[in-house]
Amino acid sequence: MRSWVVCLLAAVALIFAPAARPDVVGSVRGIVHDPQHRPILGASVRLRAANSTWSQSAQTSADGEFTFPAVPVGAYTLIIRARNFETTKESIEVMVN
Repeated sequence: MRSWVVCLLAAVALIFAPAARPDVVGSVRGIVHDPQHRPILGASVRLRAANSTWSQSAQTSADGEFTFPAVPVGAYTLIIRARNFETTKESIEVMVN
C-alpha cells in the first residue's frame, strides 16, 4: 500500500509540474521573398537555438509566410533554403514584450 501512495504522489507532482514552472516563450514570424519582393512558396525555414539542441522547421506558404508560434526566449539562427536561391542564415534574438 505504501508504494501505491508514493506512485500516486509522484503522478500528481508530474501533472502539476508544468503549471508550477511556466516557460517564457515568444514567436517568430516572417516572409521569404525574392529580390523583386515576390513571395517564395515552399522555402524551407529552420530555427535553431544557439545554446541548445532545440530546433523547429517550417515551410513557407503561397504568400511566403512562415510562423514558429511557441519559441523559448533566447538566441537563434534562422536558416532559409529555397531552390534556385542561396541559403540564408541570420542570427536573431527571441524576446517577450
